[in-house]
Amino acid sequence: MTYVSPSELHWMCAQWLGVIKCPGWNGFMETITDSREYQETQISFLPFVNLPPSTPDCIHSVLIFAAQECKQLNQRTCFVTFDQPLYIKARNIVESSKLNPQIVVRLGGFHLVMSFMGSIGYIMAGSGLRELWNTIYAANSIDKMMTGHAYSRAVRAHMLTQLCLSKIILDEIELTEEYKITLKNYISSTDYITSTLEDIENHEIIQDLIRKVENQIKIIASRGKTATLWIQYFYLVHILRQFIYAERIGSWYLHYFCRQ
Repeated sequence: MTYVSPSELHWMCAQWLGVIKCPGWNGFMETITDSREYQETQISFLPFVNLPPSTPDCIHSVLIFAAQECKQLNQRTCFVTFDQPLYIKARNIVESSKLNPQIVVRLGGFHLVMSFMGSIGYIMAGSGLRELWNTIYAANSIDKMMTGHAYSRAVRAHMLTQLCLSKIILDEIELTEEYKITLKNYISSTDYITSTLEDIENHEIIQDLIRKVENQIKIIASRGKTATLWIQYFYLVHILRQFIYAERIGSWYLHYFCRQ
């Protein structure tokens, strides 16, 4: 189990050491992935189904059409994405029918993140997370944030909370002043416009520090149930970050890893 990625740790260390040059998380990821190679996809209109979208007949017709299109392209697996209201119905239809090629029904990324944040809120109920957020956000909005319905606020709140936890973890690691200066100089000298994600993640000092962080996290988790709960929360927000990143860059491997 990996609690933090090298790119996350680089950004967290920049905030911990007060490197003003490093942008916020969104700007940081956008800048260092700007030079990545990508393939253009095609978005095209498909035939219109003149039925209410929530009816089984409509969903079944769409699935049959998608299966036929994939069969013509010799595509063995057909991936179909539905929003939350239609996802369960589509799953039930696929499980009860024999469509060829194999159809994999996916829940849309937006609704998947909302559901995941709702799960985090359920796990962290009574942990003090609500009271922590209440120091920043209005009390009436926290209920929606805990369930994941206030999407943007919830994502930002989770990332800020994880950042606070990362600072606590980094403070507990016994790093020499020379090590901290070397780390700060490296982060300060990083050119986020020309540097790639691989350059940042493969740097020697980040690789060394990530081992120290992983060891410290295990030490903290062994202190009791409360510590274990917050370390689990730290890991869940890590998955949240990675999933959003996977959706933005179109990484199927990382997407699959986050869904496991």
